[in-house]
Amino acid sequence: MRGSISIIARGVCSLILIGLLLYRTDLQSIADSLSDIRTGWFVLAASLHISGVFLTAWRWWILLKARELNVPILYLARSFLIASFLNFFFPTSVGGDVFRAYDTAKYTGEPEKALGILLVERLSGLFSLVLLAVLASPWVAALYGSAGLATTPVVIAIIFIVVSLLLFWKPFIAGIGRMFDLPVLRKVKRKARDVHEAMTSFRFHKIAFGYAFLVGLLLQLNFVLHHYFIARAVDMPVSFPVFLFLVPLVSVLLLVPASLNGIGLRENAFVVLLSVLGVPREQSIAFCALLFGAMVLFGIIGGIVYAVGGGVRRSDYPEDKHR
Repeated sequence: MRGSISIIARGVCSLILIGLLLYRTDLQSIADSLSDIRTGWFVLAASLHISGVFLTAWRWWILLKARELNVPILYLARSFLIASFLNFFFPTSVGGDVFRAYDTAKYTGEPEKALGILLVERLSGLFSLVLLAVLASPWVAALYGSAGLATTPVVIAIIFIVVSLLLFWKPFIAGIGRMFDLPVLRKVKRKARDVHEAMTSFRFHKIAFGYAFLVGLLLQLNFVLHHYFIARAVDMPVSFPVFLFLVPLVSVLLLVPASLNGIGLRENAFVVLLSVLGVPREQSIAFCALLFGAMVLFGIIGGIVYAVGGGVRRSDYPEDKHR
């Protein structure tokens, strides 16, 4: 009951944010921008979802295999597709990871290890995305004329590094562990310890983690290119380095559970950040509408996969499933 109320509240928040965005906006100009889209660019942008699925599955597979969890890449790709569909029913952009963790645990029979590896995969992905923004910061600082805005990715990157170091600092982990001595948390202490062990174990698998990080960089470049191609579809005069900077900032913002799957937050953030560069409000909204349309299309594909099979059974992969 409480979960349903939370989802409804975030859905209402998304509607309010979209309403505020469209208030005093020339809807006809938005319609004109959408009617004049460059179809080739939109198709190219949508096709990047396909490469994104397999890059995600590949990175995930590398990390799992390093910990001797042999899960077929096809299984992981299907799991990610289904999670993309389920994301529409969760409050944040990472809600589908709940399903990914569950689905991998179901296959491997090791839920704590599967969850720990997924957290490493997700955090390393976010860090690689922020790293791209850091690399684009000097160029964007001159473009925006704001050193403060340009240093934002640097601050976020430092936070990521500090948090990662804390995970390996024994006094900090011991302090966190004492919290689990409380009666309400005592039952999950062992599970939490196993999840932490699965995360920090990659200090013994540096090569595998390095490969996964490189694949993650390709994945994030793929993600940024998707946004850039959508911008080209509506003839938006914004260069690729701008999206290297903006996409990570908006992605981090979407971790805030204030709306349903980031709907409303995403659109308002892009409109505000692009307006500084002189992009008309209506063109930015048209860009966001196409972005959402591509996301819905991808979600529908995941929904079809979910409706047909709901995921792959272990028995679907006989003796060759570990290849």
